Amino acid sequence: MRLGAAALIFFLLGSGAVGASLANSTVICPKKIATVSNNKLSQRAEKIIEQIYLELGCPVEVVAFPGRRGIATFNNHTVDGELYRLPSAEGFYERKYVKSSPLFMISGYLWRRPGLSEKEEPKIAYVLGFYWQEAFVKTKPAVAFQNFDAVIKAYEQGEVEAFLASDFLVRRILDEKKITELPLRQEQLEAEAFYHYLGEEYHAFMKRFSDYLDRHHPFAELEGELNGDPQKEKGGLM
Repeated sequence: MRLGAAALIFFLLGSGAVGASLANSTVICPKKIATVSNNKLSQRAEKIIEQIYLELGCPVEVVAFPGRRGIATFNNHTVDGELYRLPSAEGFYERKYVKSSPLFMISGYLWRRPGLSEKEEPKIAYVLGFYWQEAFVKTKPAVAFQNFDAVIKAYEQGEVEAFLASDFLVRRILDEKKITELPLRQEQLEAEAFYHYLGEEYHAFMKRFSDYLDRHHPFAELEGELNGDPQKEKGGLM
C-alpha cells in the first residue's frame, strides 16, 4: 500500500497538475506578442487569447502598435509573435514563423454614404497596415488612416464618401453614436480567416494552442458577432 501511494504521488508530481506552467516543461512559452492599437476587434480577441495562454500555463504580455509596426517588431525579434493576421500579411514576415489553426472568419465590406450616385466613384478611407484593405483600394481613390476611429472621423467630416470595415465595427460605432448617418453596405469582400502567428521556435507551444482552439472553439461567440445575426440587422446595414 505504501509503495502504491508513493507511486501515485510521484506520478502527480512528475506529470504536473492541470494548468501547470509550460515553462517547467520542454515547451517554450512566448513572452510578448504584438497587436494593432486602437482597434476594438483586436481588443476583444486579445482578451480571448490572453485567457487561452493562461489556461495553457503561459501568461503573455500583449503590446499594441500602429498598423504595420507589429510586423516590424516581430521581424526584429522585439516580440515573439502577433495576436492575429490574415495570410496576406505572411509575405511581410522576414523570420520563420508558425501559425495556428484558424481563429475566426470575417467578412469585410465597402460602406458608402447614402444618397451618393452609384455612378460616382467614392473616395475610400481605410486603415494602414490592414492588408486586405490595402489590396482592395490599390486601384481606387483612397485615403489611409492610422486607426478606425480616424476613418470614421474623416467620414463624418465629409473628407471621404466610403470606408472599409466589418459588420462588427460598424455596429459598435452605431451603438456608441460615433456616426450620425447610417452607412449603406454596398459590397462584400471575400471572407477570410485570421490566424495567430509566432516565431518558429515556438512550434511546440503553437501546437498546444491550436489543439486548444480545435477542442474548445473559444472564438465562436465573437465570430457570430463579426458575421452578423440577420434578425439584429439595423436598417442602414442592409
